[in-house]
Amino acid sequence: MCLSALVAAGTAGASSARADEATGRWTGHVGARGNYYYERSTRVMAPRADVQLESPTGTRIDADYLVDTITSASVATGVTDDVSFTEVRHEVGMGLSQPFDLAGDELRIGATGRLSLEPDYDSFDAGVLVRLDLANRATVLEMGLGYRHDAVRRSVRMLALSGRLQEVERACSDDPAIDCGLDVLSASATWTQSLNRTMELRLGYDLSFLRGFQWNPYRMVPVNGVPTPEHHPDTRFRNGFTARLIWHVPSSRTSLQIMPRVYVDSWELAAFSGELRIYQEVEPVLFRLRYRYYAQTDAYFYRPAAAIPMGTRYVTADPKMEAFSGHTIGGSIELAMPFLEGTFLDFARRATIDVVFDYTFQDSSFGNAAHAQIGGRIPF
Repeated sequence: MCLSALVAAGTAGASSARADEATGRWTGHVGARGNYYYERSTRVMAPRADVQLESPTGTRIDADYLVDTITSASVATGVTDDVSFTEVRHEVGMGLSQPFDLAGDELRIGATGRLSLEPDYDSFDAGVLVRLDLANRATVLEMGLGYRHDAVRRSVRMLALSGRLQEVERACSDDPAIDCGLDVLSASATWTQSLNRTMELRLGYDLSFLRGFQWNPYRMVPVNGVPTPEHHPDTRFRNGFTARLIWHVPSSRTSLQIMPRVYVDSWELAAFSGELRIYQEVEPVLFRLRYRYYAQTDAYFYRPAAAIPMGTRYVTADPKMEAFSGHTIGGSIELAMPFLEGTFLDFARRATIDVVFDYTFQDSSFGNAAHAQIGGRIPF
Protein backbone atom coordinates (compact mmCIF):
# COMPACT_ATOMS: atom_id res chain seq x y z
CA MET A 1 0.00 0.00 0.00
CA CYS A 2 1.48 3.36 -0.96
CA LEU A 3 1.47 6.11 1.65
CA SER A 4 -0.91 8.32 -0.25
CA ALA A 5 -3.49 5.59 0.27
CA LEU A 6 -2.99 5.44 4.02
CA VAL A 7 -4.94 8.63 4.63
CA ALA A 8 -7.94 7.10 2.91
CA ALA A 9 -7.48 3.63 4.42
CA GLY A 10 -10.56 3.95 6.57
CA THR A 11 -12.76 5.38 3.85
CA ALA A 12 -11.66 3.37 0.85
CA GLY A 13 -12.66 -0.12 2.00
CA ALA A 14 -12.48 -1.29 -1.60
CA SER A 15 -10.77 -4.26 -3.12
CA SER A 16 -7.21 -3.83 -4.24
CA ALA A 17 -8.39 -3.64 -7.84
CA ARG A 18 -11.78 -2.24 -8.83
CA ALA A 19 -13.99 -4.16 -11.19
CA ASP A 20 -14.27 -2.79 -14.72
CA GLU A 21 -17.87 -2.25 -15.86
CA ALA A 22 -16.78 -1.33 -19.38
CA THR A 23 -14.93 -4.60 -20.08
CA GLY A 24 -17.00 -6.85 -17.80
CA ARG A 25 -13.89 -8.06 -15.99
CA TRP A 26 -13.95 -9.45 -12.47
CA THR A 27 -11.17 -8.15 -10.27
CA GLY A 28 -9.86 -8.84 -6.77
CA HIS A 29 -6.87 -10.37 -5.05
CA VAL A 30 -5.52 -13.58 -3.54
CA GLY A 31 -3.35 -13.58 -0.45
CA ALA A 32 -1.53 -15.89 1.94
CA ARG A 33 -0.14 -15.20 5.39
CA GLY A 34 1.71 -17.11 8.07
CA ASN A 35 1.52 -16.20 11.78
CA TYR A 36 3.69 -17.36 14.66
CA TYR A 37 2.93 -16.51 18.29
CA TYR A 38 5.06 -17.41 21.31
CA GLU A 39 4.62 -16.99 25.04
CA ARG A 40 5.79 -18.84 28.12
CA SER A 41 3.71 -22.03 27.72
CA THR A 42 2.07 -21.70 24.31
CA ARG A 43 3.14 -21.61 20.68
CA VAL A 44 0.73 -20.94 17.86
CA MET A 45 1.31 -21.34 14.12
CA ALA A 46 -1.55 -20.04 11.98
CA PRO A 47 -1.32 -20.08 8.17
CA ARG A 48 -4.13 -18.19 6.45
CA ALA A 49 -5.32 -17.81 2.85
CA ASP A 50 -7.88 -15.33 1.53
CA VAL A 51 -9.46 -14.33 -1.75
CA GLN A 52 -11.63 -11.39 -2.76
CA LEU A 53 -13.64 -11.11 -5.98
CA GLU A 54 -15.55 -8.10 -7.27
CA SER A 55 -17.96 -8.22 -10.19
CA PRO A 56 -18.34 -5.46 -12.79
CA THR A 57 -21.48 -4.30 -10.94
CA GLY A 58 -19.65 -4.07 -7.59
CA THR A 59 -20.81 -7.32 -5.98
CA ARG A 60 -18.02 -8.36 -3.64
CA ILE A 61 -17.28 -11.90 -2.46
CA ASP A 62 -14.75 -12.59 0.30
CA ALA A 63 -13.51 -15.93 1.55
CA ASP A 64 -10.73 -16.94 3.91
CA TYR A 65 -9.41 -20.09 5.57
CA LEU A 66 -7.27 -20.31 8.70
CA VAL A 67 -5.58 -23.16 10.56
CA ASP A 68 -4.40 -22.64 14.14
CA THR A 69 -1.85 -25.19 15.32
CA ILE A 70 -1.49 -24.69 19.07
CA THR A 71 1.24 -26.46 21.05
CA SER A 72 0.96 -26.27 24.83
CA ALA A 73 1.93 -28.12 27.98
CA SER A 74 -0.64 -26.44 30.22
CA VAL A 75 -2.82 -28.55 32.51
CA ALA A 76 -5.45 -25.83 32.01
CA THR A 77 -6.07 -27.13 28.52
CA GLY A 78 -6.81 -30.72 29.46
CA VAL A 79 -3.44 -32.45 29.87
CA THR A 80 -3.31 -34.80 32.87
CA ASP A 81 0.38 -35.61 32.42
CA ASP A 82 3.46 -33.45 31.91
CA VAL A 83 3.45 -33.95 28.13
CA SER A 84 3.11 -31.26 25.49
CA PHE A 85 0.40 -31.69 22.88
CA THR A 86 -0.74 -30.06 19.67
CA GLU A 87 -4.32 -28.98 18.97
CA VAL A 88 -5.61 -27.86 15.58
CA ARG A 89 -8.40 -25.37 14.90
CA HIS A 90 -9.96 -24.87 11.47
CA GLU A 91 -11.77 -21.64 10.59
CA VAL A 92 -13.52 -20.58 7.40
CA GLY A 93 -15.20 -17.25 6.70
CA MET A 94 -17.39 -15.91 3.91
CA GLY A 95 -18.72 -12.47 3.02
CA LEU A 96 -21.04 -11.09 0.36
CA SER A 97 -21.94 -7.44 -0.25
CA GLN A 98 -23.64 -5.32 -2.90
CA PRO A 99 -23.43 -1.55 -3.51
CA PHE A 100 -26.39 0.66 -4.39
CA ASP A 101 -26.09 4.09 -5.99
CA LEU A 102 -27.83 6.93 -4.12
CA ALA A 103 -27.58 9.95 -6.41
CA GLY A 104 -23.80 9.88 -6.44
CA ASP A 105 -23.31 8.44 -2.96
CA GLU A 106 -22.92 4.73 -2.31
CA LEU A 107 -24.77 2.41 0.06
CA ARG A 108 -23.24 -1.05 0.51
CA ILE A 109 -25.11 -3.83 2.30
CA GLY A 110 -23.43 -7.10 3.14
CA ALA A 111 -23.60 -10.30 5.16
CA THR A 112 -20.85 -12.37 6.74
CA GLY A 113 -20.53 -15.84 8.23
CA ARG A 114 -17.75 -17.67 10.03
CA LEU A 115 -17.31 -21.24 11.32
CA SER A 116 -14.55 -22.36 13.68
CA LEU A 117 -14.01 -26.00 14.70
CA GLU A 118 -11.58 -27.47 17.21
CA PRO A 119 -11.62 -30.61 19.39
CA ASP A 120 -13.27 -28.94 22.38
CA TYR A 121 -14.79 -25.71 21.04
CA ASP A 122 -17.05 -24.97 18.08
CA SER A 123 -18.17 -21.49 17.08
CA PHE A 124 -20.47 -20.05 14.44
CA ASP A 125 -21.24 -16.39 13.83
CA ALA A 126 -23.21 -14.39 11.29
CA GLY A 127 -23.56 -10.68 10.75
CA VAL A 128 -25.06 -7.89 8.67
CA LEU A 129 -23.04 -4.83 7.64
CA VAL A 130 -24.27 -1.49 6.25
CA ARG A 131 -21.91 1.18 4.90
CA LEU A 132 -22.78 4.61 3.51
CA ASP A 133 -20.21 6.67 1.58
CA LEU A 134 -21.04 10.37 1.33
CA ALA A 135 -19.44 13.33 -0.45
CA ASN A 136 -17.06 11.20 -2.54
CA ARG A 137 -16.12 9.17 0.55
CA ALA A 138 -15.20 12.23 2.59
CA THR A 139 -17.71 10.91 5.15
CA VAL A 140 -18.30 7.22 5.79
CA LEU A 141 -20.89 5.76 8.16
CA GLU A 142 -20.84 2.06 9.06
CA MET A 143 -23.10 -0.11 11.21
CA GLY A 144 -23.01 -3.81 12.00
CA LEU A 145 -25.10 -6.39 13.82
CA GLY A 146 -23.89 -9.87 14.69
CA TYR A 147 -24.79 -13.11 16.44
CA ARG A 148 -22.44 -15.87 17.62
CA HIS A 149 -23.04 -19.24 19.19
CA ASP A 150 -20.29 -21.31 20.82
CA ALA A 151 -20.41 -24.92 22.01
CA VAL A 152 -17.89 -25.82 24.73
CA ARG A 153 -16.58 -29.28 25.66
CA ARG A 154 -13.72 -30.82 27.59
CA SER A 155 -11.31 -33.03 25.73
CA VAL A 156 -9.27 -34.70 28.46
CA ARG A 157 -5.94 -36.14 27.31
CA MET A 158 -4.43 -39.05 29.22
CA LEU A 159 -1.47 -41.31 28.56
CA ALA A 160 -2.60 -44.76 27.48
CA LEU A 161 -0.63 -47.93 28.19
CA SER A 162 0.82 -47.62 24.70
CA GLY A 163 2.46 -44.37 25.73
CA ARG A 164 0.30 -42.29 23.38
CA LEU A 165 -2.08 -39.52 24.35
CA GLN A 166 -5.69 -40.65 24.38
CA GLU A 167 -8.58 -38.14 24.22
CA VAL A 168 -11.80 -38.56 26.17
CA GLU A 169 -14.57 -36.06 25.38
CA ARG A 170 -16.71 -34.82 28.27
CA ALA A 171 -19.25 -32.10 28.97
CA CYS A 172 -17.93 -28.66 29.87
CA SER A 173 -18.76 -29.22 33.55
CA ASP A 174 -19.57 -32.02 35.96
CA ASP A 175 -22.52 -29.93 37.12
CA PRO A 176 -25.52 -30.93 34.94
CA ALA A 177 -27.18 -27.58 35.69
CA ILE A 178 -24.50 -25.70 33.73
CA ASP A 179 -25.26 -25.02 30.07
CA CYS A 180 -22.24 -25.58 27.82
CA GLY A 181 -23.34 -23.02 25.21
CA LEU A 182 -22.53 -19.34 24.80
CA ASP A 183 -24.61 -16.83 22.84
CA VAL A 184 -23.31 -13.40 21.86
CA LEU A 185 -25.21 -10.44 20.39
CA SER A 186 -23.11 -7.55 19.09
CA ALA A 187 -23.57 -4.15 17.49
CA SER A 188 -21.09 -1.58 16.20
CA ALA A 189 -21.09 1.86 14.65
CA THR A 190 -18.26 3.94 13.17
CA TRP A 191 -17.97 7.40 11.66
CA THR A 192 -15.01 8.29 9.45
CA GLN A 193 -14.42 11.88 8.37
CA SER A 194 -11.78 13.42 6.13
CA LEU A 195 -10.80 16.62 7.94
CA ASN A 196 -8.74 17.96 5.05
CA ARG A 197 -6.49 16.64 2.28
CA THR A 198 -4.01 15.15 4.77
CA MET A 199 -5.99 14.28 7.90
CA GLU A 200 -8.71 11.79 8.72
CA LEU A 201 -10.60 11.01 11.94
CA ARG A 202 -12.41 7.77 12.75
CA LEU A 203 -14.64 7.24 15.82
CA GLY A 204 -16.24 3.95 16.76
CA TYR A 205 -18.35 2.23 19.40
CA ASP A 206 -19.10 -1.44 19.85
CA LEU A 207 -21.44 -3.19 22.27
CA SER A 208 -21.88 -6.88 22.96
CA PHE A 209 -23.98 -8.98 25.30
CA LEU A 210 -22.78 -12.45 26.25
CA ARG A 211 -24.86 -15.12 27.96
CA GLY A 212 -23.70 -18.62 28.78
CA PHE A 213 -20.48 -20.49 29.49
CA GLN A 214 -17.62 -17.96 29.77
CA TRP A 215 -14.81 -19.68 31.64
CA ASN A 216 -12.18 -22.35 31.04
CA PRO A 217 -13.62 -25.86 31.58
CA TYR A 218 -10.17 -27.20 32.48
CA ARG A 219 -8.93 -24.54 34.88
CA MET A 220 -9.00 -25.31 38.62
CA VAL A 221 -8.76 -22.72 41.39
CA PRO A 222 -7.29 -23.58 44.83
CA VAL A 223 -9.95 -22.52 47.37
CA ASN A 224 -8.55 -23.04 50.87
CA GLY A 225 -6.22 -25.58 49.30
CA VAL A 226 -9.06 -27.50 47.63
CA PRO A 227 -8.97 -27.59 43.79
CA THR A 228 -12.28 -26.09 42.62
CA PRO A 229 -13.53 -25.67 39.04
CA GLU A 230 -13.36 -22.11 37.79
CA HIS A 231 -16.72 -20.34 37.53
CA HIS A 232 -17.49 -16.89 36.09
CA PRO A 233 -20.80 -15.00 35.85
CA ASP A 234 -22.82 -16.22 32.87
CA THR A 235 -23.84 -12.76 31.61
CA ARG A 236 -21.62 -9.89 30.49
CA PHE A 237 -22.07 -6.52 28.78
CA ARG A 238 -18.98 -5.21 26.95
CA ASN A 239 -18.44 -1.66 25.67
CA GLY A 240 -15.60 -0.40 23.50
CA PHE A 241 -14.84 3.16 22.37
CA THR A 242 -12.21 3.67 19.66
CA ALA A 243 -10.65 6.53 17.75
CA ARG A 244 -8.06 6.84 15.01
CA LEU A 245 -6.40 10.02 13.77
CA ILE A 246 -4.32 9.79 10.58
CA TRP A 247 -2.01 12.58 9.48
CA HIS A 248 -0.17 12.31 6.17
CA VAL A 249 2.88 14.43 5.33
CA PRO A 250 3.15 14.35 1.51
CA SER A 251 6.52 16.13 1.32
CA SER A 252 8.29 13.35 3.24
CA ARG A 253 5.91 10.50 2.37
CA THR A 254 5.30 9.96 6.07
CA SER A 255 2.09 9.02 7.83
CA LEU A 256 1.33 9.16 11.58
CA GLN A 257 -1.54 7.31 13.23
CA ILE A 258 -2.78 7.67 16.81
CA MET A 259 -5.25 5.02 18.04
CA PRO A 260 -6.70 5.18 21.58
CA ARG A 261 -9.28 2.68 22.86
CA VAL A 262 -11.32 2.57 26.08
CA TYR A 263 -13.09 -0.58 27.24
CA VAL A 264 -15.47 -1.22 30.16
CA ASP A 265 -17.78 -4.12 30.98
CA SER A 266 -20.32 -5.30 33.55
CA TRP A 267 -17.66 -7.37 35.33
CA GLU A 268 -16.14 -4.00 36.34
CA LEU A 269 -13.11 -4.71 34.18
CA ALA A 270 -11.88 -1.52 32.51
CA ALA A 271 -9.00 -1.16 30.07
CA PHE A 272 -7.19 1.52 28.13
CA SER A 273 -4.84 1.15 25.18
CA GLY A 274 -3.03 3.74 23.14
CA GLU A 275 -1.10 3.04 19.96
CA LEU A 276 1.21 5.14 17.81
CA ARG A 277 2.20 4.10 14.29
CA ILE A 278 4.67 5.76 11.95
CA TYR A 279 4.73 4.83 8.27
CA GLN A 280 7.55 5.85 5.96
CA GLU A 281 7.63 5.19 2.24
CA VAL A 282 10.92 4.80 0.39
CA GLU A 283 9.81 3.32 -2.91
CA PRO A 284 9.33 0.44 -3.41
CA VAL A 285 9.44 -0.21 0.36
CA LEU A 286 7.01 0.88 3.07
CA PHE A 287 8.32 0.83 6.65
CA ARG A 288 6.14 0.86 9.75
CA LEU A 289 7.08 1.35 13.41
CA ARG A 290 4.58 0.66 16.18
CA TYR A 291 4.26 1.23 19.93
CA ARG A 292 1.22 0.20 22.01
CA TYR A 293 0.51 0.62 25.72
CA TYR A 294 -2.18 -1.46 27.43
CA ALA A 295 -3.46 -1.45 31.02
CA GLN A 296 -6.51 -2.96 32.69
CA THR A 297 -8.13 -3.29 36.10
CA ASP A 298 -9.21 -6.63 37.53
CA ALA A 299 -12.74 -8.06 37.41
CA TYR A 300 -14.85 -7.54 40.53
CA PHE A 301 -14.75 -11.26 41.41
CA TYR A 302 -11.00 -11.71 40.93
CA ARG A 303 -9.06 -12.61 44.09
CA PRO A 304 -5.62 -14.13 44.65
CA ALA A 305 -6.00 -17.87 45.25
CA ALA A 306 -4.84 -17.58 48.86
CA ALA A 307 -7.64 -15.10 49.59
CA ILE A 308 -10.62 -17.09 48.26
CA PRO A 309 -12.86 -18.34 51.10
CA MET A 310 -14.96 -21.49 50.86
CA GLY A 311 -18.43 -20.93 49.45
CA THR A 312 -17.41 -18.08 47.08
CA ARG A 313 -19.83 -18.09 44.15
CA TYR A 314 -17.46 -16.92 41.39
CA VAL A 315 -13.82 -18.02 41.38
CA THR A 316 -11.19 -17.58 38.71
CA ALA A 317 -7.56 -18.29 37.98
CA ASP A 318 -7.72 -16.58 34.58
CA PRO A 319 -4.81 -14.13 34.19
CA LYS A 320 -7.00 -12.07 31.85
CA MET A 321 -9.24 -11.20 34.83
CA GLU A 322 -6.32 -9.75 36.80
CA ALA A 323 -5.03 -6.19 36.63
CA PHE A 324 -1.92 -5.95 34.45
CA SER A 325 -0.21 -3.71 31.90
CA GLY A 326 1.99 -4.19 28.89
CA HIS A 327 4.07 -2.47 26.23
CA THR A 328 4.28 -3.68 22.62
CA ILE A 329 6.94 -2.54 20.19
CA GLY A 330 7.25 -3.72 16.64
CA GLY A 331 7.61 -2.95 13.00
CA SER A 332 6.98 -4.16 9.50
CA ILE A 333 8.48 -3.92 6.04
CA GLU A 334 6.29 -4.11 2.93
CA LEU A 335 7.85 -4.52 -0.50
CA ALA A 336 6.00 -3.62 -3.70
CA MET A 337 7.23 -5.26 -6.89
CA PRO A 338 6.73 -2.98 -9.89
CA PHE A 339 10.20 -4.03 -11.04
CA LEU A 340 8.69 -7.34 -12.18
CA GLU A 341 6.87 -5.62 -15.03
CA GLY A 342 7.99 -6.97 -18.41
CA THR A 343 9.60 -10.08 -16.90
CA PHE A 344 8.29 -13.65 -16.82
CA LEU A 345 6.80 -12.69 -13.42
CA ASP A 346 4.85 -9.80 -14.92
CA PHE A 347 1.62 -11.19 -13.42
CA ALA A 348 2.96 -10.25 -9.96
CA ARG A 349 4.02 -6.69 -10.79
CA ARG A 350 1.31 -5.28 -8.48
CA ALA A 351 1.92 -7.81 -5.71
CA THR A 352 3.24 -6.96 -2.25
CA ILE A 353 5.16 -8.97 0.34
CA ASP A 354 5.40 -7.93 3.98
CA VAL A 355 7.14 -9.09 7.16
CA VAL A 356 5.89 -8.11 10.65
CA PHE A 357 7.42 -8.58 14.08
CA ASP A 358 6.01 -7.46 17.45
CA TYR A 359 7.24 -8.07 21.00
CA THR A 360 5.14 -7.50 24.12
CA PHE A 361 6.53 -6.85 27.60
CA GLN A 362 3.78 -7.49 30.17
CA ASP A 363 3.48 -8.15 33.90
CA SER A 364 0.69 -10.75 33.61
CA SER A 365 1.04 -14.45 34.34
CA PHE A 366 1.34 -15.08 30.60
CA GLY A 367 4.75 -13.43 30.58
CA ASN A 368 6.26 -11.70 27.58
CA ALA A 369 5.12 -12.65 24.08
CA ALA A 370 6.43 -12.47 20.52
CA HIS A 371 4.45 -12.38 17.28
CA ALA A 372 5.89 -12.78 13.78
CA GLN A 373 4.06 -12.68 10.47
CA ILE A 374 4.90 -12.96 6.81
CA GLY A 375 2.46 -12.63 3.95
CA GLY A 376 1.80 -11.54 0.41
CA ARG A 377 -1.03 -10.41 -1.86
CA ILE A 378 -1.47 -10.50 -5.64
CA PRO A 379 -4.19 -8.32 -7.20
CA PHE A 380 -5.78 -9.28 -10.50
